[in-house]
Amino acid sequence: MTTGTELTRQEPSAVQPQADLMAVIARAASDSTVDVDKMERLFALKERMDAQARATAYAAALCNVQALGIRVTQHGTISYGQGKATTKFAKLEDIDDALCGPMAKEGLSLTVSAPVMAGGLLMVTGTLRHRDGHKEEVILPLPPDKSGGKNEVQAMASTILGYGRRLMLKSFFRVIEVGEDRDGDMAPKTITQKQADELNDILDEIGSGEKARFLRWAGVDKLADVTAAKFETGMKVLLGKRGGK
Repeated sequence: MTTGTELTRQEPSAVQPQADLMAVIARAASDSTVDVDKMERLFALKERMDAQARATAYAAALCNVQALGIRVTQHGTISYGQGKATTKFAKLEDIDDALCGPMAKEGLSLTVSAPVMAGGLLMVTGTLRHRDGHKEEVILPLPPDKSGGKNEVQAMASTILGYGRRLMLKSFFRVIEVGEDRDGDMAPKTITQKQADELNDILDEIGSGEKARFLRWAGVDKLADVTAAKFETGMKVLLGKRGGK
């Protein structure tokens, strides 16, 4: 699958020039009258041509993975507190699963590290390598992830191996995050039992027939059938009412 501009599979260019140059060097090495300075220049030229060939192979491999238009469903959720908005995101394990096969096929590997800190930020470094030897680096300054009461070591590990790696994979491979897949299931998503209990508690607290009014507004007979979309909108209104009591 591709999205946006069509990307076609790329193959490294022919390596015949390198083979020809090696033959020239081999003949020169067997000649006792050879100019050493010229030999050194020939070797330097060979090294530059080899480096260019490795860079070409790397670029072709990266292009081949990007051309797949990797799409990953957003199964992760970040909640900002009771009654507040939530954010959906694609989990690292899902991104890894989607890219593992294509990366291995093209001879690409990613390592993520953070050897230094600056101004309280981790300089997270992502290094993408090709099997022929070429590599490229991306550096992202990220704060340690101290959420959930993590200690310093856990916060650094979470930033480097979790959030940092996720951003690197998305940066290098053009990963596209998509909403939940509902093929064959067009019914709206209903709330969880925990959310239904939360609704019930707030409605009881407000009182004065509020539950009946809420059910009519949501178009359902019981709280368990409230849709996720209605829940998010309704909670904002209900919290405002509770705060005004």
